[in-house]
Amino acid sequence: MLPRPGTADESMLARPEGRAAADKLPVVLVVSEIFGVHEHIADVARRFARLGYLAIAPELFERQGDAQSYGEIDKLMSEVVSKVPDAQVMADLDACVAWAAANGGDTGRLGSTGFCWGGRIVWLYTAHQPKLKAGVAWYGRLSGAPSPLKPTNPIDLVRRRWWAMMLCVLIGTMSVFLVLVVSLRVTGVSSSDVSLIEVFTAWSLVRLLTALPLTPGGIGITELGLVGTLTGFGGEESKVVAAVLLFRALTVLPPIIIGALVAFTWSRRELHAPAV
Repeated sequence: MLPRPGTADESMLARPEGRAAADKLPVVLVVSEIFGVHEHIADVARRFARLGYLAIAPELFERQGDAQSYGEIDKLMSEVVSKVPDAQVMADLDACVAWAAANGGDTGRLGSTGFCWGGRIVWLYTAHQPKLKAGVAWYGRLSGAPSPLKPTNPIDLVRRRWWAMMLCVLIGTMSVFLVLVVSLRVTGVSSSDVSLIEVFTAWSLVRLLTALPLTPGGIGITELGLVGTLTGFGGEESKVVAAVLLFRALTVLPPIIIGALVAFTWSRRELHAPAV
C-alpha cells in the first residue's frame, strides 16, 4: 500500500526484479485516463520498471468511486471524474513522491507521464512539483472552463510563464546561429569576408525558407540557401561550402547519434530486465 492523505491506496507499484528496496532508483509516476489503473496502465508501469525505474501508477479516483466498474463514459464522468479536485490529485501525487523517497526511490530523478485525463494532470503537476525533471503528456487537455474543483488549466500556466518560454526559445535559436558563426570562422571565412550582420541575414533568410515543410529538416534548402547567400556576401565558395557542411554536421548528426544510442540501450535493457 502507498500511503496517501485520507485514503487506503490501491496504486500499482513496479520495480526492476532483483533490485533491493535500498537501491536508489529513478522514479516515474504513471497517471491513468478516466478509467483508472486498468491492465494497460499497469503494463506501462511494468515496462518502465524493466527500464530500471521505480514506477507508480496511483489510483486517483478511489475517494469518488471505482472508475473501472462503470460501463458508460457519461455516467463515469458525471459521478466520479468530475468530482475529483485538482488539489486532491496534486496532494496524492506529492504523497506518492514522498513514499518513493522513503522506499528506494531517487526523487532527484523524478518524471511523470499520463494519458488523456492523466495528460492534463501531468501538465499541472509539472508546474506544481519543483522536483519533477520531465513530464510527458499524451493528448492531455490544455484548456477548459474553470471551476471550483479545476480552477486552472495548463494553458493558463503557459500564459503566466510566457517570458521564460520565449527566453528558452531565444537561447536555443541563437545557440544554433553561433554554431554557424564558429563554423565559418574555423574554415577560414573571416569577418572581413562575411560580417556578423551578413551571417545573421543569411541565416535568418534560410530559417524563413525552411519554415515551409518542403523537405525533412530543410535538407538541401538549408545548404543551398546558406552557400548562395554567404558567397553572395563575399565569402570564398570552397570555404563557405566547408563551413556549411560543418555546421550541418554539428547541428544534425549529434541528436541522431545520441537518439539511436539511447533507443538501442533502452531496448536491450527492456529485453533483459524483468519487472515485478
